[in-house]
Amino acid sequence: MSEKNGFHGEVGQAVIGDVNEGARLSNVVNLHLNESKKEVQRITEYQRRRIKVLVREWSAICGDEEIEIYKIFIEDFGIRYFRELPIEHYMTVKKTLEEWIAAGSDKASAKSSSAPTSHSALPVHERTVCAACAEKDLSFSRLQRTIFSQWLLILILALSCAWLLYQMPAPGDAATAEQYCLFDGKPYSVGSAIRGAGGMLRECMSDGTGTAMTWGQPK
Repeated sequence: MSEKNGFHGEVGQAVIGDVNEGARLSNVVNLHLNESKKEVQRITEYQRRRIKVLVREWSAICGDEEIEIYKIFIEDFGIRYFRELPIEHYMTVKKTLEEWIAAGSDKASAKSSSAPTSHSALPVHERTVCAACAEKDLSFSRLQRTIFSQWLLILILALSCAWLLYQMPAPGDAATAEQYCLFDGKPYSVGSAIRGAGGMLRECMSDGTGTAMTWGQPK
């Protein structure tokens, strides 16, 4: 039967050797050491804002929601919230996002450069269409001015003709005014006879055209 001895004193004294031993029941010494749990340092506020900017930029490129991008890192690092990300993983997340953004930007640039030239030709087409529209509007304006000038000329001519017609005597009045002969300022009707100079007899008769009267020798 093995001898079991015990000791009295602190654990440190036992390690150094300065301890009073007595009879003990077992040679197994249980040491209970209170080890302090090491606190994990989280990412700083500035680092969170920097990651947020990169996440927003990548979200605009890929079209995913920002929360879905955060979930990828939350699941990869086994944390409940992204703010609990250990600071040692900050550069990993940052570089990953920067690589995604660079790859997405290069892909978008290549797609835009390989796109049909119709996109680049579209502004030229639009300018051509606009130039054609402007020319059409200008032609329409010129046509309107020409039509207005023609109508104005027609109106002036119509007014001039109306004025001339108004000034002309009526055919009945002209015929009536010419159905007599004048002698010494006195009118004589057709068929009237007078004696002129030298006692010669004169008769008011038609001049042969039927539009005027004159003094002539009686038949």
